[in-house]
Parts: sequence; C-alpha cells; structure tokens
Amino acid sequence: MYREGISTTIDTVRARLTPRTWERLKTEAGIDEKVSKPSYPIATFDNVTRVLADELFPGRSIEDASFQLGLLALKTYGDTVMGGALFAVIRLLGPLRIVKRLPSTFRQFNNYADVKVEITSERSWELDHNEVGLYPHLIRGNMQSAGELFGWKGLKVELTSYDGHRARYRVSWESP
Repeated sequence: MYREGISTTIDTVRARLTPRTWERLKTEAGIDEKVSKPSYPIATFDNVTRVLADELFPGRSIEDASFQLGLLALKTYGDTVMGGALFAVIRLLGPLRIVKRLPSTFRQFNNYADVKVEITSERSWELDHNEVGLYPHLIRGNMQSAGELFGWKGLKVELTSYDGHRARYRVSWESP
C-alpha cells in the first residue's frame, strides 16, 4: 500500500491545482482531502499520477507528462526549507552514500517496494524497483530532478526495462 507518496506528490503541486483538478482527484482517484487515509492501493497512486499529469501537462504523452510531474514534484520539494537542507547535506555526503539508502527510502512510500541498487561506477548506478505502477517515468523524473539538485553535470536517467510493474533505471553523469 502507498503511504506518503500520494500526499507528498499532491503537496508538492498543491499551488497549481484548480477546483477542476481537485474534483477529478476525488471522482477519478478517490482522494478526499477531508478524509485522511493511512494508505492507498497502487491503483489510487496510478490514478493520482494520471490526473495530475493530464491536468498539469495537457497535450503531452502520458510518458512525458508523468516524467514532467516527477521533475516538478521533486524540484518543488527541493525548493522548500526542509528539502533544500536535505539536498545540501546529500551534496556534502556524496551521492553514492545516499543512493545506497534508496531501498529504505522507497519503502517509506510503498510498503511493498522491493528496490535494489547496484553501483556500477563512481558516476553511475542502476535501480531495480518491483512495483512502480503504470507510470514508470514519474520515478525517472524524480531521479532526474534529484540529480540536478545534487549538481550532477551531464546527467542521464534512462528507463532500461519495464514490464508493467517492475522497472529498471540507469543513472549516470559526467561530473559532480
């Protein structure tokens, strides 16, 4: 079940949400701000992603719109006081030390997450995630935005495989 992921995603784009978007989130995704739920099924997360991608990035393919949503959500979080402080600490510690902790980070948002990270060089790593839902480019956008916030130059985030549930990503960059 998804826990924090839905509310975190909504919170990062809240200022851009219109009454129409809120209505769609309620009717198409089952999100009601008046009713707090401790967790949601992945289908709800998929529906939230679809509605937000459609509303915030109209006219784009779902792949591009969900990627843009992932970029926006993490960039917006990075612009907060807490996010800015977190990314500053990560830059000091070095990215690969943090990357190794990604499996536990993903489990905070989805208790079914089985995430594996393989460091392939000092400037590249691969992530295998068992359940990314219908929109794997959302996570690709999150990782792209994170790398940019870390200051990685020549960053490239690729979706190397996706079977409808499990996705594998390759992240590489030229310089810190």
